[in-house]
Amino acid sequence: MLSFKRLVFCLLWFVVFFVAISVVVGLSIGVWASIANPETAGVVGQQLGHEVSRKFGGLFLLGSIAASLGLTFAQILPGTKAQKPAFIGR
Repeated sequence: MLSFKRLVFCLLWFVVFFVAISVVVGLSIGVWASIANPETAGVVGQQLGHEVSRKFGGLFLLGSIAASLGLTFAQILPGTKAQKPAFIGR
């Protein structure tokens, strides 16, 4: 059973994964563009960034969704472990 708390944490982890992938890819493109040609790094980096996001943006999105859902149901991510029922009795 997927509780409300686990659903919220699943969505939170999806955002974390997607932002992390975007930052890593963006930084990689920026570094590559500045190494290749420092004078035109801004323009080349922006064009390459648009091209990569157009080609692979859906893959990044689906990968983030799959990772957050799979790791949430496996109860691996922080905040997604099932709660133990309260002990009633002696």
